Amino acid sequence: MRSKHILIPVSLFFGSRLIILLGVLFSTYLAPNPGLPDIPAINADILLHWDAGWYRGIAESGYSWTNDPNAQQNIIFFPLYPFLSGMLHKITGASVAVSMIVISNAAFLISLIWLYRYLYEEYTEDIALWSAVFISFFPTSMFFSSGYPESLSLLFSIATFHYLSKNKPLAAGVMAGIATLTRLPLIILAVPIFIHLLRKRPYTARHILFSCACLLLSVGGVIVYAAYLYLKFKDPLVFVKGYEAWKPFNQGEGNLLKILAFVPVIQDIKFHFARLSARTFDSIFFIFFLISSVWGVLQYRKPIFVYALVIILFSYVSHAQFSLISMGRYMLLAFPVFILMTQIFRGTVPRLVVLSLSSAMLFMHTVFFAKWYWAG
Repeated sequence: MRSKHILIPVSLFFGSRLIILLGVLFSTYLAPNPGLPDIPAINADILLHWDAGWYRGIAESGYSWTNDPNAQQNIIFFPLYPFLSGMLHKITGASVAVSMIVISNAAFLISLIWLYRYLYEEYTEDIALWSAVFISFFPTSMFFSSGYPESLSLLFSIATFHYLSKNKPLAAGVMAGIATLTRLPLIILAVPIFIHLLRKRPYTARHILFSCACLLLSVGGVIVYAAYLYLKFKDPLVFVKGYEAWKPFNQGEGNLLKILAFVPVIQDIKFHFARLSARTFDSIFFIFFLISSVWGVLQYRKPIFVYALVIILFSYVSHAQFSLISMGRYMLLAFPVFILMTQIFRGTVPRLVVLSLSSAMLFMHTVFFAKWYWAG
């Protein structure tokens, strides 16, 4: 591997993480959200807010289920991230909080290196560079360095497409299966694998069996987690029941027709656009990612952009019944949109303008998140 294939993504990693560090330090000048703890900037806990607390609990004490679907419980959070964090904690003796931050940042750094190499080989050096730039400095990329599994999700998603580009669908299926151990929506990775296999002919019995094996592996993480839940709680789908408890606390649009008509998006913009909060950006990021992915599918007709479109719609439909909170974080799973951004924003000046705005919003997101104002 050429040295610049490592040097460039490493530089982008440290440059973008520096903005997050500055945001955390600057947050000391902001009063904390009333009723929530004020955490010192030098404490790793400052990046373990909201859902990160659930992952921390799993890393410390494992899963629990009281058989009460009305109580919020940790079984809805998939196991790879807290498992790795807990293992690092036991091996090194570092706190669980520090272990979580280390896992997140290490996975993001590897993701950037792998992304740059993959795009350099599959597209062009320009696309590889600016895709890495856009994802590194995207306003919600702070979650790649926080107590969340997004960086692991990104890593194994990139690995899936890398192996597909090398015509290794079995390896791609393994990577996709590991990805599903981080977040349920990544079962969508089975879609590009299926498209890749569908294009291979002739459709012999051997090819069909091989394809079935690849697709089964691609959802293997969900199968493994369901098997674990069956052994521990005698119910393989208990994590599905667990989602019900979030509805009363986070009401969204329950009518499927209204969801498909994007009524929640319209309402979110109407009520939150003028207020400076995460809700100001949730729908904006969703609209941008949705339109970009649709354009990418129509323009390039590649499985990678089909994946982006499907996972965006999946994330939207599955969460709009609750609310659009954290939609900016969920959009990070659709990393191919950052490839499309290199085509949408062509020329040095437009790209530098986007980079400047993204960097400013990354700083702002970090400051408010550190003080519990913006949910993740």
